[in-house]
Amino acid sequence: VLHFEGAADEVMATSGKLAASLESPSRPITFRIANQLFGEQTFKFEQPFLDKTKAAYGAPLERLDFVGNAEAARGKINGWVEGETEKRIQDLIPKNGVDGETRLVLVNAIYFLGDWQSPFEKERTQPAPFSTSKTNKVDVPMMNHTASFKYAKQDGVQALDLPYKGGEMSMVVVLPDAVDGLSSVEKSLDAKKLDALVKAMKAERVWAQIPKFEVAPQASLSLGDH
Repeated sequence: VLHFEGAADEVMATSGKLAASLESPSRPITFRIANQLFGEQTFKFEQPFLDKTKAAYGAPLERLDFVGNAEAARGKINGWVEGETEKRIQDLIPKNGVDGETRLVLVNAIYFLGDWQSPFEKERTQPAPFSTSKTNKVDVPMMNHTASFKYAKQDGVQALDLPYKGGEMSMVVVLPDAVDGLSSVEKSLDAKKLDALVKAMKAERVWAQIPKFEVAPQASLSLGDH
């Protein structure tokens, strides 16, 4: 489905090692990846599958009663996600999101907390116009900072690399030149184009003005129905 190259065991082992390296406690940022399987308590799962997912991804199986009490099972899963994301993500699975036919739910949660390598000064955050469409603008708090960043401008977009403390991770901000160009960028941007954009970046003295935001933890799930 994901078009990975190589045998399944090899892909799982490589993915597991990558996840473990990203979670290294020696880094000056916090990056946590949590995986869990929630399965119907009466359903028989193949043991090799359970062993491999636990070994590669640290994803054990917890059995829940989807058949008899799907709402309680939903609460259990949502509570797990809330705990793994410092209560940032709540009610991941909406009401009626699982039912008596559900047999397996695979949940992945990521929590990230990091300081900028070159911090934005709080007192420099000021209201400024932000375009919500080609014709509409609203005032929002804008962070402002001038420093040396990796920057590139090509193919109708600008890209800025904002490193986090330690320099091993960064956020790449891609901004279309056209005020209403976001949809076009989303449709055309793929891994190859993003890689080329990142490679084209060079260190420049840049004035960065970015809406004040907080990166929320991310969680995803897959539902398996009988």
